[in-house]
Amino acid sequence: MHEVSLVMAVLETAAAAARRAGAARVRKVRLRVGELAGVDPDALRFAYDALKVDQPLFAGSDLEVEWVPVRVQCPGCGAEGPALPCSVACSRCGSLGTRVVAGEELEIADVEVERGGDPGQGKGANGQKNLSRNDELAAGLRRRWQEQGVFCVNLISSPGSGKTTLLQETLRRLQGRVRAAVLVGDVQTENDARRLEPYGFPVRQIVTGGTCHLDAAMVERHLEAVAGPDLELLIIENVGNLVCPSSYDLGEDAKVVLLSTVEGDDKPQKYPGIFRRAQALVITKADLLGCTDFDPDRAVAHARALNPEIRVFRTSCKTGEGLDDWCAWLEAGVRAKQAQARGRGK
Repeated sequence: MHEVSLVMAVLETAAAAARRAGAARVRKVRLRVGELAGVDPDALRFAYDALKVDQPLFAGSDLEVEWVPVRVQCPGCGAEGPALPCSVACSRCGSLGTRVVAGEELEIADVEVERGGDPGQGKGANGQKNLSRNDELAAGLRRRWQEQGVFCVNLISSPGSGKTTLLQETLRRLQGRVRAAVLVGDVQTENDARRLEPYGFPVRQIVTGGTCHLDAAMVERHLEAVAGPDLELLIIENVGNLVCPSSYDLGEDAKVVLLSTVEGDDKPQKYPGIFRRAQALVITKADLLGCTDFDPDRAVAHARALNPEIRVFRTSCKTGEGLDDWCAWLEAGVRAKQAQARGRGK
């Protein structure tokens, strides 16, 4: 569960706040977690109790989690309040043209510490995202992509949805058109990297050894193996998981979520975090439509209830359906980033 790595980051950030406050120990850490964050509060508490055991600074401390429901503002009818279930739609008029004002939080509200027996508040951590170290590294990667004009996409999906097969067909079509590179994440084996190497692009396998997602530090460590000075497109294939990777910024320009036609078309409702954060949805294995009860229109409607602007591609790596549009979107992203870099004097 990715709550373990989240809590490790919480402890690191809270410890830093306690040291700044000159504290003898931490009494309580308060987190603010939004409904769309994709995090289980009970799992956070379980991980906290397990991980604090080896850290004397946190002995006897508690984790308090504030759950933040989704709230939206609707320009259409002027309402502000809860959204409709499994969506960001206005509960008064049903409009999807809303602005989310609460429900996406994942941050430390405050750290209560003890200074020589006197309780106090560790103000240094207030409102600080508990992935602050990862976000610092991701921000550095993002600046690098901006300066160099590299368009970076992060592919996220359940295991078996067809990420690597989509990449094979994508690389086949981009040969001679885009200077690309690929980082591939998996818990074990280098199988996916071997499948992609024949297409002539730099490929690097990242074996996490059990971690259920990539993070910015992993990307940074392996980047030099694939990123030449003329790189234009970096594709990151994340570990197969719809929950954990959605919380970790890798410096990408776009998160792309894949959903295959052999999965449930209600996946956007079950895993709202990634469908809310993604810039694009790729429906894969369209050639199998009709073999299951998967309804692509229903899946897209569920996704757009959370993210009205999400771009949708319906694809089949067997028939080629939708692949040209998908590659054209990637190439448009490359051209836009290259133009921005030239404007900054690359």
